[in-house]
Amino acid sequence: MLESEGRIRDAIQQAAARECVKVKEHIGEQITVQIFDKELARAKRALNNKNLDEMLRLAPGKELLTTLMWITGCKSHSEVARGAAKHLNPESYQHLKKLHCSLLENFSKQNLEGLPANED
Repeated sequence: MLESEGRIRDAIQQAAARECVKVKEHIGEQITVQIFDKELARAKRALNNKNLDEMLRLAPGKELLTTLMWITGCKSHSEVARGAAKHLNPESYQHLKKLHCSLLENFSKQNLEGLPANED
């Protein structure tokens, strides 16, 4: 049990020092680049394998699928995505057409070809 201000201060200082070590180990320039390389490799594999589930794990906006799941009565994110791909024509809706073009531009294989392939 800590009984004095000095002992409390020392305990906080020691805990802060331990946390700083953790930060240096887990966050930093080299670690950040390694994380990027792993995510890039995952994205390339998902595109090459046409793995919808993996694409949903990586793509921004996937949280919207949870809401759409309940609205559409689908049981999974994949069902929503498959249903949309089968039944919606993005060319029929201006905002979907714009989104479709943006997704194609950002996730096209051409955008990833020039980058190094780093496998896990």
